[in-house]
Amino acid sequence: MILAKSLVNSAGMEKMTVEFANAMICNGYAVEILLQDSNIESFYKLDSSINISSLHSYSLYSIYSIKKIRKIVLESKVDYLINIGVALSRLSLVALWNTKVKVITWEHFNLYAGSWLGFLWRLISVRFSYKTVVLTNEDYRAYRKFVSSASIVTIYNFTTIDVKQVSNLNSEVVLAVGRLEKQKGFDRLIYVWKKVCDLHPSWTLNIVGNGSLKVRLEKMVKDLNLQSSVNILPATTNIEDYYTKASLYVMSSRYEGFGLVLIEAKMFGLPCVSFDCKYGPSEIIRSGIDGFIVKDGDINGLADCLNKLMENRTLLKSYGANALQDAHNRFSIDSVMKKWVLILE
Repeated sequence: MILAKSLVNSAGMEKMTVEFANAMICNGYAVEILLQDSNIESFYKLDSSINISSLHSYSLYSIYSIKKIRKIVLESKVDYLINIGVALSRLSLVALWNTKVKVITWEHFNLYAGSWLGFLWRLISVRFSYKTVVLTNEDYRAYRKFVSSASIVTIYNFTTIDVKQVSNLNSEVVLAVGRLEKQKGFDRLIYVWKKVCDLHPSWTLNIVGNGSLKVRLEKMVKDLNLQSSVNILPATTNIEDYYTKASLYVMSSRYEGFGLVLIEAKMFGLPCVSFDCKYGPSEIIRSGIDGFIVKDGDINGLADCLNKLMENRTLLKSYGANALQDAHNRFSIDSVMKKWVLILE
């Protein structure tokens, strides 16, 4: 059974939860999903055999939620409960205390993300969970400073995005995908693009996503006179079209849990350029081989790397070929699911 907050959003964590659940079905496991949110709709398509139920509770500290988790999990006779994030492990570890159910915490954010209380809860969760799955080796090393390695496992995310055709890298389009929130740093990206656009006015930046900062970002685009070269587009389940039509992918996040969109971009053969935020990009992008990693917050540096690839189509296509090969070698569903199966058997 998977315990998650919600599946209604288009964010990477929700996408990975759905793809993981579907992959588990393909590997012969019975899967149920229990949501904290009362809305049991999923933005992404779930296998029809997966049953979804809800706690109908919005409080992470509710005694009602704890009791209901225990009741549902024990009645379902599950062997494993996989929490999507440490916030939900607070509930399930209490709810399933002194039972035979093995609680796995799948943490999508780094140890230091958020407040000191979040940091403390992550360490407590690792201590009492059967296993804690982290997304990068950097995450693993961070936890190892405080806890034993026995309960921590690094498993990369994978993607099952439908790649009918990789990009031919002939367009003059740069792509960025993500929620229009502070974390994703699109305000920083727009400043980067101002520097890029001055040198490459024929190129276009497509930012695809929904979020609370849309109006503010659109104002930035207007104030910097970038309306002709920056498009802010709504989130879509058909993101494949945007990857296919792009020649470069750029990430400007202030922090990431992993950076699933970078894997998707590489699956379409796109070179990737990203700030060196914690965590994920520096493990996904091989700087100088299939993209560039730039010091976090270095606006000029990110612009320079984009310019370098825009000005050298031969280099861009070489990096794109390397990206495609690496994506299949390290982030395929088969290689990643083998690691999950080892935990569950």
